[in-house]
Amino acid sequence: MEIIATGDVYFLSKEDYHTHRILRTIDLNTTLSQLPLNETKDQRHFFRSEKEMIDLFPSSMTAINNSQYLAERCKTDWITPIQSSQNCH
Repeated sequence: MEIIATGDVYFLSKEDYHTHRILRTIDLNTTLSQLPLNETKDQRHFFRSEKEMIDLFPSSMTAINNSQYLAERCKTDWITPIQSSQNCH
């Protein structure tokens, strides 16, 4: 197995971090101002584009290319919120 560049992803986009914090406050029955830092993921854990990965790891192009190679061989049937709302009538 070759080296692969990947991220520790918890959010689809940067904007999802705020929603994550709100959901954690609900889960913990607290407020945003009282939410402990250790009860949330860091805001940098979003899904990065290829360009963002290259900017982050400029000397690791082989690992980035290997990630793409592996992803192309995986079968996925992701249902995104946009797709699921289009199917509602």
